[in-house]
Amino acid sequence: MRLADSAWSFLVVLPICVFYWSGTWKLADHYLSLTQEKDELLTYYLSLAIGLSFGLSGYFILPVLGRCILPQNSTLHLCVSRIFIYLFAFGTVNYWRGIWMITDHFLGYETKWSGIAYVIVTFSLILLRSSTSAIGSPFVLGRDDNLQFYKVNVHGFSHPQVGVLGICFNLCLALIRF
Repeated sequence: MRLADSAWSFLVVLPICVFYWSGTWKLADHYLSLTQEKDELLTYYLSLAIGLSFGLSGYFILPVLGRCILPQNSTLHLCVSRIFIYLFAFGTVNYWRGIWMITDHFLGYETKWSGIAYVIVTFSLILLRSSTSAIGSPFVLGRDDNLQFYKVNVHGFSHPQVGVLGICFNLCLALIRF
């Protein structure tokens, strides 16, 4: 069964996730660049702001949804959880796009700077004991019908106040790259 799950993840789910990210990224490239053709860097910061807004608001909204919407109410849970997933995923792609493009803007594509940034960020993740945060699909996948859907999952932080600080600190670490 584990082999079948892995094959399904690698051959079906992962490519679909990559296509989703690619399509969302390209739509952000298109629509955000229409607003500010002269200042490309501004579109990257706008994408980062969109990502942070969706991420932080989702972080606080999710527990409220969990108290108000029980998975047993399947129709309401299905509708609300799908809307949340798509909005949060849109925000996540924008967050990544913002960080990624800002980094590329300031560092360029030189191997030297990429290597230095990689060492700094990897060392920082090790110090924070958050190396697993760098793992994504296909190694970390979740099903939409998970009964823990409305549980906020911030690695290593148990209180929302600390979690927000942790999110902000992780953002600062990512921005260290430039």
